[in-house]
Amino acid sequence: MLSSALLYLVLVGVMVAFALYLIVHYRVSALSCLLLFACVLPVEFALEQSVVERGEQRAKLAATNELHHIGQRLTGLLGSHLAAVEGLAAYIAANPNLTQEEFDRFSKTIMHRQKHLINVAAAPNLVVNMIYPLAGNEEALGLNYLQTESQRQAVLRARDTQEAVLAGPLELVQGGVALIGRLPVYVDREDGTRVFWGIVSATMDAQKVFNSAGLMNTSDGLNLAIRGVDGQGSRGAVFFGSADTFSARDATYLPIPVASGNWVLVANSLELETLQQGIWFVRCVALLVIFGWLIALLLRKRISLNKRFYEQRIRAGDQLLQEAGKLAGVAGWKLDEEARLVHFSEEFAQLVGLPQFDSAAPEHIVSMLSLEAQEELNRAVRGCFTGQKPFDLELPLERKAVTHWLRIIGNPVLLDGKVVEVVGAVQDVTERREFVQTIERQATRDALTGLPNRQQFDAFLQTHVALASRHKQSLSVLFIDLDEFKAVNDNLGHSGGDELLVEAATRIKACTRKSDIVARLSGDEFAIILPDIAHPTAASIVAAKVVAAMNQPFEIYSKQVFISASVGAAVFPEDGADADTLLINADQAMYEVKKSLRNDFVFFTPELQRRSEDRHRLFNKLSLAITEKRLEVHYQPIVPIDGSGRVACEALVRWQEDGVYISADSFIPLAEETGLITEIDRFVMEQATAYMECLRAQGLKPPALSVNVSPRIFFDRGGELERWIENVKLCARRTELTVEITERLLTQDTPKASGVLQQLRADGVKIAIDDFGTGYSSLSYLAKFPIDTLKVDAFFVSKIPDDSFAVTLTETILGLSRELSLHTVAEGVETAEQLRFLEERGCHSAQGYWLSKPLPAEAFNVWLVNYRASITGPARQRTAT
Repeated sequence: MLSSALLYLVLVGVMVAFALYLIVHYRVSALSCLLLFACVLPVEFALEQSVVERGEQRAKLAATNELHHIGQRLTGLLGSHLAAVEGLAAYIAANPNLTQEEFDRFSKTIMHRQKHLINVAAAPNLVVNMIYPLAGNEEALGLNYLQTESQRQAVLRARDTQEAVLAGPLELVQGGVALIGRLPVYVDREDGTRVFWGIVSATMDAQKVFNSAGLMNTSDGLNLAIRGVDGQGSRGAVFFGSADTFSARDATYLPIPVASGNWVLVANSLELETLQQGIWFVRCVALLVIFGWLIALLLRKRISLNKRFYEQRIRAGDQLLQEAGKLAGVAGWKLDEEARLVHFSEEFAQLVGLPQFDSAAPEHIVSMLSLEAQEELNRAVRGCFTGQKPFDLELPLERKAVTHWLRIIGNPVLLDGKVVEVVGAVQDVTERREFVQTIERQATRDALTGLPNRQQFDAFLQTHVALASRHKQSLSVLFIDLDEFKAVNDNLGHSGGDELLVEAATRIKACTRKSDIVARLSGDEFAIILPDIAHPTAASIVAAKVVAAMNQPFEIYSKQVFISASVGAAVFPEDGADADTLLINADQAMYEVKKSLRNDFVFFTPELQRRSEDRHRLFNKLSLAITEKRLEVHYQPIVPIDGSGRVACEALVRWQEDGVYISADSFIPLAEETGLITEIDRFVMEQATAYMECLRAQGLKPPALSVNVSPRIFFDRGGELERWIENVKLCARRTELTVEITERLLTQDTPKASGVLQQLRADGVKIAIDDFGTGYSSLSYLAKFPIDTLKVDAFFVSKIPDDSFAVTLTETILGLSRELSLHTVAEGVETAEQLRFLEERGCHSAQGYWLSKPLPAEAFNVWLVNYRASITGPARQRTAT
């Protein structure tokens, strides 16, 4: 490019020298030569700049789009694999003494889901002692990271920063090039301290990752390169492409976050090399015009050509220049000493929308500008005539109700030190400005709804908090989550969900003032900033409007869809002195609505904070208790009271901390919510089944066993449900087993749940509905599901015989069970009167404190022996015993 520009300057110098030669030797008009260069060179420069800018814009846009696509795919692929590493690290932290079999089982699941993984390894004390799969990776066993220079720094960085680190690409001991995600594992001791256990890693095939990200099949004419080995960003070495790409003049950079570091992705387009053809075309045209004009002057002097011939040559040169202007979208114009538009090209007339090509007044053109733009242009023109100052402006022009952006360039033409006219060029730069606006919008706006995205919202919130603090004002943040949005995605697809989100954004926006800020944070989560509110009541009004707006039906694909919204609110400065705290507390208040009421709004309070902290502590303790197998299983007898059937027992989980039993009502709902309940259910079933085997080994006939199961297991999308079914079948072959489900399961995903229960029923497992009468299921579900037993809820039994409603409902349930030939069990029997009532009305079995409270295994042994020894009289005597 430098040599090209130098060559052009030399040619221009030759033309200048030629003009001087004509002036000196042939007395050609110096003013004509000056006007020639003053007219042609600025226009040529503008044309050249236009060609370069347009080419660079196209190349930059192509490179930017390609980089973003590749960057998104790389981020997604690497994030997915690093999530697998985090899962393995969490599993080991909870079970630091895991066996090779446990490690293989967990790793096999990871490898099945992540197709680009080569192996998964664990290195306690930084020495690899477990790896999956072992075949082909035997050489990696025993690898000491501290003694392996290529991996040592990345491992130490993961240990010291306690964050995930992506190492590589690097050569593996067992061969091949890979990316290795590593995460340090810290184990909590009983004294509350944390100790470093070691490193877990997942090795990815670098070539497959790059292929999947699209690095190997980029668009033609695009060079790509990546630097940042071991996530060191711009400090790291180049590991893909050529290092020369980073020093290219038109290089486009994109940082890609990888674990606790980053890569730098760069691209440059080869299309810029083709711009030289267009540039030299414009230059050649300009040089030809100058040369032609000079020759015309020379011929005029030498052979006294008439004025007509002279004008024809000049007109021919102008036409050629205009043709070049058409190619680059640039037009020329000229003002005389009185600021009258004395000359303009056809392109100029088309750009500014002149009614006639042969005449125009500057006032007509200026009138299409805004008042601010008019004043700016007038100042520039006056400055050019009076101060000999050239100008270069970009102004909006309204034409046919459409706004065009024009770049207007003007240069003064001097004669004897005085400006005699102003010549220049005009170019439509609307496309370039739209490109810049598009780039800015993509960085700060949500692509689907057009609302500010999370990054822009955080910036707005920081700014408004600072302003509120400076001016002693209040502001509020509303955190909005759409209820039942997942069901819309499941039933109508993601396109239907997108339509609902766009409509929801419109409704939320309509509930706010112009000064308020509405943003989409992620998924179905929105947030509102209400600046400068006089009282929290203003926030409650907006929150109520949002809740009401979401209650109205949505029209999606000609179907009415109903959702609701849970809204949490926090007020500055009462609920937080900084932006992060405000948003966290508003989210916490929303969560309170989500887990209880839904379709409502709640303001943050210190009590919510306390409950959240208590819940978090309870969750941590429960997770640890499950990991360390410190839960207990107690057994409550289920006694036949109708003279038939055999004694049974219900296995119930109990949790003891510091010698005190924690109420199941406090930790079972938490376990349901967080998913820990599936592990608890599995623990109870395994312990109870083992206990039945123990009774059989002692010569005691085991009672029938009843265990509870959470509805969560039926909606698992992985392999957990299949493993649970196989476990239940295995237990059923060892003892008479009844699985207790809740009424809620009957109304959720009926075909899937019914199929699972039918499968269990075929394998000899009995099905019972627990707490029957408290839910909202239709009686028709009793026919759809393979139900054997109804358990009357303890709430109704406890009110017998004083509460007429409880009596009527209990009698109805017993009568219904009798008609449907279902076994009935009454829960919560606490008095002899209740037991007698149930026996008289044909209830089959009962359980409750009147018969026996839940007992540890040893105590239940004693009860079972005593009970069987006491069965000598009528059923009433037996049950009383």
